[in-house]
Amino acid sequence: MTNQPKIYDAVLGGDNPPPVTAAVLGGIAGVKRRFAAKAIEEKRAALKEAVNYPHKGGLDILIQALKDPDSIIQKYAYFLLKDREEVEVKAALIDFNIYQLFTCKKTVKGHIHSINSIAFSPTESKLASCGNDGTIKIWDGKLGTEIKTLTGHTGMVYDLAWTPDGKRLASGGYDGTVKIWDVQSGTLLGALTGHTGKVLGVAVAPGGSGIASCSEDKSIKIWDMNNGTLLHTLRGHAGMVQSVAYSDEGRQLISGSEDGTIKIWDIGSDTGSRPEPIGLRSVGVRVRRTLRGHDRSVTSIAIAPINAPSSLPLVASGSWDGYIKIWDAHTGELKRTLTNHNDWVTGVTISADGRTLVSCSCDRTIKIIDIATGTLRKTLRGHTQRVSGVAISPDGKTIASCSRDSTIKIWGIGS
Repeated sequence: MTNQPKIYDAVLGGDNPPPVTAAVLGGIAGVKRRFAAKAIEEKRAALKEAVNYPHKGGLDILIQALKDPDSIIQKYAYFLLKDREEVEVKAALIDFNIYQLFTCKKTVKGHIHSINSIAFSPTESKLASCGNDGTIKIWDGKLGTEIKTLTGHTGMVYDLAWTPDGKRLASGGYDGTVKIWDVQSGTLLGALTGHTGKVLGVAVAPGGSGIASCSEDKSIKIWDMNNGTLLHTLRGHAGMVQSVAYSDEGRQLISGSEDGTIKIWDIGSDTGSRPEPIGLRSVGVRVRRTLRGHDRSVTSIAIAPINAPSSLPLVASGSWDGYIKIWDAHTGELKRTLTNHNDWVTGVTISADGRTLVSCSCDRTIKIIDIATGTLRKTLRGHTQRVSGVAISPDGKTIASCSRDSTIKIWGIGS
């Protein structure tokens, strides 16, 4: 009779594979032996045991598993490592392409027409979306459940932006107004009027007291969010202005236009500690630089945070020419042109750590790209019509997309 281990026996080693439910008592050598097995369950069991030997090679096995050819093993190793504090683990997780494991976790429905923009709250796991049905919806970003619907715009709502504290929203739409909302109560706090065309983009200053809006009237306006005062009107683009964004420290405003250019405006400074809004009347506003390179309308702008690994003030632009361009905002140098999409690029955004760019397109895909190398890390598919907006959660572990197909998709790693 062959002496083989029973299902719950402890295993000290040997040439025969142990039952996956058996405890490995051969120390780290036994764990290594089990991890070398071909069967997925054997490898998973080894990783579970490896946690018990963090300073005797167990962490090395777990980190090694992040590079395993099987995505199931990669995912299992990631979940075992993601909350650990060891320096070598943190370094391995930075290098690990978490996005290769992303799938659609949830499809959310609620808007009855095309959805134009989507954004995560900076402070909570909330999502805001706006669409052609004239509404703004607030969602639970994890559950995908609707929390609130805000109504007040006349016609389509094209863009929205959260304040840094997550308590208010700014939105712009077909009616030519910028509206400010209290998210908790759903109350409309104010409507800013002054544009003579549709408001296509809005951005909130890092200090939370300034709003920039851009319009088909070819202008950008800077407002005091607290009292609604118009502080500046910026002119210089030869076509409608489709996107606007503040630099991370609030000293500059970047705009993208139908004329195919990106303009970088000096608007003053805001350390985040002063109560005054960015763009005070006493501060001169001027175009610092105009970036040229796109052949068609610039639809979206994103700025890497100042703590980005590149240490460069990078700007990403997406265009109807189908390209994404990465620029050095200080010098105006074009660093890289990305050709991953095969149709209009409708949105770009950059993760909070500055390492990852996410884009969306009329080709119905979302692309996840390493900014430093330009490497495509993952393509997400699932929308049935053009993807009009994309957002990354503050922790970088969730992506949300919205589409002309009237759905929102939430992407991440499944349990």
